[in-house]
Amino acid sequence: MIKKGVILTLLTSFVFLMNFQISYADDVKIVREIDGLSVTEDGSYKVKYNETKPILLKQNDYVKLNIKKDKEVVILLDGSEIETPPGKLPQSPFKYALFAGAEEINGNKDVLILRGDQLSISGYSHSNGNIIGGIGPGSAVCKSEEDKLVSVGKVDISGAGLTINKEENVSLIPMPDLSEKFAVDAKTAGSYFSTTFNPKTGKEYYKDIIDSSGEGVTGIIKSEFGSGLTCTYTGDTWEINGNSLELSMKKPLFFDGNVKFSLNSIIGDGFIIATGDILFNSGKETSLGLAFNDDGTVDLENSSEIGFYSVSGNIDFNMVSGAKFKGIVYAPGTFVEDETGRLILKGGKVQMSTDYFELYGSLVASTLELYGNKKIYYVENDLSDELEDDTTSRIDFSNVQSVALKIANELSKGKNNVNMATIIYSDTADILGKGFYKLNNEDELNELSELIKEYEIREGSNLGDGLRLAYHTLKEGAAKDGDDTLNEPEKFLIVLTYNEPTRYTDVDISYTGEIPSGDIRIKECNIEEALNYAERVAEVIKEERFDNIYFIDLDADGTLNSVKEVLKKAGTKEEFTYDPKAVVEGTAKQTFEEALDISIQSILKDINYIPIVEKVEVAFNDDKSHVLPDYVEFVKTVKEQIEIDGEKKIVEKKSDFYYDEDTRELELIEDIIIDLSSDKTEAKIEELIMFVKFNTVTNSEQLPEDYIEFKETELIYTFTLVDRNGKELKEFIHVPVDKMRVRVESKIDIN
Repeated sequence: MIKKGVILTLLTSFVFLMNFQISYADDVKIVREIDGLSVTEDGSYKVKYNETKPILLKQNDYVKLNIKKDKEVVILLDGSEIETPPGKLPQSPFKYALFAGAEEINGNKDVLILRGDQLSISGYSHSNGNIIGGIGPGSAVCKSEEDKLVSVGKVDISGAGLTINKEENVSLIPMPDLSEKFAVDAKTAGSYFSTTFNPKTGKEYYKDIIDSSGEGVTGIIKSEFGSGLTCTYTGDTWEINGNSLELSMKKPLFFDGNVKFSLNSIIGDGFIIATGDILFNSGKETSLGLAFNDDGTVDLENSSEIGFYSVSGNIDFNMVSGAKFKGIVYAPGTFVEDETGRLILKGGKVQMSTDYFELYGSLVASTLELYGNKKIYYVENDLSDELEDDTTSRIDFSNVQSVALKIANELSKGKNNVNMATIIYSDTADILGKGFYKLNNEDELNELSELIKEYEIREGSNLGDGLRLAYHTLKEGAAKDGDDTLNEPEKFLIVLTYNEPTRYTDVDISYTGEIPSGDIRIKECNIEEALNYAERVAEVIKEERFDNIYFIDLDADGTLNSVKEVLKKAGTKEEFTYDPKAVVEGTAKQTFEEALDISIQSILKDINYIPIVEKVEVAFNDDKSHVLPDYVEFVKTVKEQIEIDGEKKIVEKKSDFYYDEDTRELELIEDIIIDLSSDKTEAKIEELIMFVKFNTVTNSEQLPEDYIEFKETELIYTFTLVDRNGKELKEFIHVPVDKMRVRVESKIDIN
């Protein structure tokens, strides 16, 4: 552990900075002794008058710098039910009537194109590029506040007398890859159309679905999947023919390759997924799985819900005029490199080869071009809820709990003593358990972890009340819970949110207690009022100057900019807001999970940070100068005769000190050798030597005292450190130098 031979530059004076800590080394001291002599019974050394002797200074142990710091962490968690406040745009592709997910195709940002005289769209439509087109007077687009065209780029729709309800420069919304989820579900359910082998059965997957005989993949599909269905597989295309296909949410039909349907009807709710193209040919039926009321209108509540999902291909509906169904059409496509290295879109388009078409649900693709007599009505459906379970699983409270537990567990492994309190806010804020828990105590860590796991979310999001309680909890610190051993702990606040605030608390910010759920002081409000209250608390937090504040936006769409701005007023050091465009090394996009983990690790590193020792210096304490006693003469060098390889040689030895003849003060020479540990937190000077001559006899007329006394003094070790913010700190450790008594006798012994 100890590395010898490190040269230190010595301090000759001290500059005391604002950031310093003075301490005394326990049980470490420096003793003086005269080389070659033993201490007498009265604790002194005996020397002869006018005799030159070497005095040694020996340090008995290493000075040890404790650079660990106690930490107090308050983690503030959003425990509110997910809400979409009025006026806030949906952040899922499947909550829009039309959604074009590409940002551009070969440099062209016009990815959502609307044309026609009889085009009707009910619900929001979103483009990650531009929305352009021309609409005739017979169209019904943007007729209400809910029928809005929103675009990351521009919205440019022409039409006589047309007033467009639009919003530009909105946030980009990514399209999720759900193929693996559906592939796993289909394999588990026995509805995976593939010629690859099932490791559990030792035969091709399709044989769980098709009763085939002879060579090739041709046969009758089992009745549980529908009525009178046959299947053939040629090249990379599955062809499904027959009367009626029956879907089930528990059994998604997954096709490895392209799939072509020629059917009369579809019944039931469920998904059809293909890695390639989907071509759907219908017979005479104009509706797929729709139910109708007595007056002929569509009964959406009792209609089947059908999901078409092409992972890397296109979707083409070749149906009779008037075709309609309820569900989701999803064709995200895939960007691949061509032979020149340029990224090109593979798939990602939806074609409707019919004069008149109605969809109740969502049409989602990389690029969309609608023309003619088409009607798209956005309606809530269970299919989108199923997809939301995957695309937004990272922004429910279980994910907040996971992040909080991860932070607590990782902090428990560090070298520092960490006390953490957890506050969860919904309509009001609650502090869990007793408040602060010692994370390096396994029992306390487990107790806090269970409290986090057991918490149940409530309606309402009161960020301001959470910040208020976090402020007072962190300001008072762990000492209020009986821990009075903390030595100026560093204080940190971590805020995890995923909802816009919708509540505020009608109490003064100085109020320190918890407020029960349902209290009349909790006010429902709009986002602006809630943000104003939270902002006032944030400004108070900034005045307190906690060591660091971190904000993690667990909304995967990175849309909580208003909350981020509030927390900036509190002085956040690090903000995590997911950017769907974020790239790693300029190539691959980060996933939400990858970006979140990077941010968490950065926060943990910052909190666990132990200052780095840059250098160590040592000098005598100016307040307790090392002064030679009277009648002691400093000798800079001496010559000694030593024997080397049988030959006697004269060598010169030097004192390890500078001497000021006017003040009689001693200072250490430069380049004293010291032993240091690898991290420079342990230090010990090597043996120092000083030659002196005693110029009088004690108990004499000139010096009547019994002894010449070398008085106590101190060496000070100065450790220069750098903190997490690059700021220089100094730590001083004082080491006492023991006094020494010397009796000086005449060279002539009269006895």
